[in-house]
Amino acid sequence: MKKHRLVIDHNSCSVVYFGKNTTKDRTAIIARTDDGQPLAILYNLTIHERDAFKNKFIKGVNGFTYRMPSKTYRYISTPINPCCNKGNHWDSSAINENAVGFSATLTCHTNRKALRVDPFVKKGIGEDDLTHIPAALARSARHAMEVIASIIDKSGINEPCAVFAIDQKETWYMEAYTGHQYIAVQLPDDKVFTVGNEFILSTLFDMKPRQYFTSKGLFTLPTKYGFAQYQGPHNKEHMDLALTYGPTPVANDYKFDNSRRRTWIGYRIFAPHSEEAQTYIAKHRYPPFVTPERNDLTIHDMIKTLRNRFEQVIDNPKFKEFKQDLSEHHLRLIGGCSGLQIHAIRSYANLPKEIACQQWLSFANSNFAPFLPINNGIQSIPSSYAYKPTVYDYDENSTNFIYKRLCLLGHFNWKCYGDQINRLWEGYEAIWDQEYQQVINEVKALPLAKARARISEYTNYILEEALDIAKYTYHDLLLHMMNYQNIYFHDKTRFIPVFYPLVNLNKYVKHFNWTLQQVKPNQFILKKNNDICIIKVAKPVARAKGTLTYKNKTIKVLTRFRNNELYVSKNDIDNVIKLKDINTKLRHF
Repeated sequence: MKKHRLVIDHNSCSVVYFGKNTTKDRTAIIARTDDGQPLAILYNLTIHERDAFKNKFIKGVNGFTYRMPSKTYRYISTPINPCCNKGNHWDSSAINENAVGFSATLTCHTNRKALRVDPFVKKGIGEDDLTHIPAALARSARHAMEVIASIIDKSGINEPCAVFAIDQKETWYMEAYTGHQYIAVQLPDDKVFTVGNEFILSTLFDMKPRQYFTSKGLFTLPTKYGFAQYQGPHNKEHMDLALTYGPTPVANDYKFDNSRRRTWIGYRIFAPHSEEAQTYIAKHRYPPFVTPERNDLTIHDMIKTLRNRFEQVIDNPKFKEFKQDLSEHHLRLIGGCSGLQIHAIRSYANLPKEIACQQWLSFANSNFAPFLPINNGIQSIPSSYAYKPTVYDYDENSTNFIYKRLCLLGHFNWKCYGDQINRLWEGYEAIWDQEYQQVINEVKALPLAKARARISEYTNYILEEALDIAKYTYHDLLLHMMNYQNIYFHDKTRFIPVFYPLVNLNKYVKHFNWTLQQVKPNQFILKKNNDICIIKVAKPVARAKGTLTYKNKTIKVLTRFRNNELYVSKNDIDNVIKLKDINTKLRHF
């Protein structure tokens, strides 16, 4: 078993960015992991129609208040269920009708010198309101930042954080340092980054005035009160904001070190041959933006990054400090076990703004739950995803719990259970993305109303398909564990058989243009052009073994009948009749 499987990880939020010139389709992507304790917090997928917040009075959990204007935009988000949060929104991300995607927040840390001068405001805007207000008001990514800036100027903010916004042309990023000090910058199109819980923006030396805006006292307060830090001449352009407002680098500081690791890992992932990637030093200040060695990154590369658990270094003897943490500390990972709602957002430039923004959402731990594509133009949501339990308790009808319970089982044994669940979702994510691109090409020529209807139909199909897969996989894995886990408890030297998820054969093969025909109660013919595959099941019962014959080769396969439909081990199908072609197209770091 690989050593990184033994990592005990701790809560951590991380953000990831791909500039549009680094991706295959030339579309920028922003992403963030959201986490917390308790892990059983429930979200629901919600469409907030235009003017739903018109003139409404917003009140935050800390007493923050804000009056919404007379016009608000339609947006889709995942607010926390009212039974978990006393009716407050607390959305982690949102996409609106103007093709603006927004994500908040990455919690950071501010030094004491800065806070003595400008402390946080107890009733200032907080994380619970930092998403849904700009989502309902933003006409562009920059405008989203201007909305937040105007609130901070007037009411202040109650915590140090960073937020993201993206539209069809630009991506903007804001760091809020103290009660009233912040900077918002337009991110470079040719760079990528991963960021832990720390500020990363340094100097303005290479930026043009139109590429950023700041609070009034951002530069004057540090100069006046003597805590400014510089990289070069002592002027505004060379003031290092992260060093000025952030914590002083200290060796062996747990929180600081674990944040810096997640920032540094971007070099190992995207620029492994760079000088910065060769050594990790906690006190070293790594440049915030990484020039990647590839310029064909995809949404799957982003998802893989959101699932990253330091695989690039955890088993590498060169990085001894990572091994040390396996026994000394919990390790703050990007793909941690404490994920609540994880998302990646992109906005297409060549589509009408009403259907241009896409958010890939994971409703649980990203390692063992799927990322599902949600478009800003969808007209309806399946009832299962909109379901709001009235009591904070385990509810098997809750979409969150359906995904989270599968994640829980996956963590029992990464090698025998978790890895196979992860591969199951990777395969479906590739299928969904390929189909999504086909739908996008299809709706380009349609009137907007018909385009939205088609996208809604497709999105709801995926959401319901994923939920069915999660339910059946959970049941199958639970039965597998019941059959074999007792052996492990009594004799931990015994090998536990690997769990292979089953897929609905008829639905799965359709993705690859195969057809399935039942010729006898226990015999099926699988066809694609001149290729023929014969599947024989021992008995048409709930669980049985069968055979699969293809090109004169016969192997044993695991089968199951459920609701009069045949389910077969995904691993058996992929390896025998080569349906994994789409999986091989996924580029891995």
